[in-house]
Amino acid sequence: MKKWLSCLLVVALLLCLTACGTTPPKSDESTVEPMVLVTYSTSENATLQELQQSCDILEQRLTAIGMSGYRISIIEDEKILLEVPRSYYPGNMNKLANIWGSQGEFAICVGDTADGSVPLPPKDTMLDYRHISSAEAVTLQNGEYAVTLTFTEEGARILEEITTELAKTQDYLYMNMDWQFMDTLQVVEPITNGECVVTGFASREAAALFAAQLNAGILPYDYSADVDFSLVE
Repeated sequence: MKKWLSCLLVVALLLCLTACGTTPPKSDESTVEPMVLVTYSTSENATLQELQQSCDILEQRLTAIGMSGYRISIIEDEKILLEVPRSYYPGNMNKLANIWGSQGEFAICVGDTADGSVPLPPKDTMLDYRHISSAEAVTLQNGEYAVTLTFTEEGARILEEITTELAKTQDYLYMNMDWQFMDTLQVVEPITNGECVVTGFASREAAALFAAQLNAGILPYDYSADVDFSLVE
């Protein structure tokens, strides 16, 4: 019995010495992902509910364009902090950060843009973001990047009525996002299937972002972005 106890004590002592001599592995600091800090602010007196709604919409937009590893939080002074992996979009983060935080107010208007002048959309635009059921980024057969818009039942009805009249003179529809001109569509025949295609995107990513803005919905405010390229531990 004593021999067994002695053996157990020896084994326990060896295990204890082994554990004490083991050095825990050091973390590799080189694997820490550099992050870009984007602070979103608005001149309006945003409520906590509106800030949370904005965070949810921003998250939907970023997820839809395939981003991962980001963090969104509400900070003091009614601001939103977005932490984005620096490797995601190197070189053009300033422009993209402002697009991510843009309100996303979409309007389809009637007007002749053939001469290069684009009138501002009226406040009572017949077709806007509320009439869009879904948007999908696609690549056309000619290699051009585009977004297919599918309208709600009401939107499809209005679109058919408008294009039926425009087709008689082959006039134009033009599209605005946040009061910025997007694209024109010359109507040569009525659009009866409740769908149309927006073209002219410079890249697949740009088309995907536009579709993500429409699918995620409109932000309560148009946020300005302050981008800081500091590293986040």
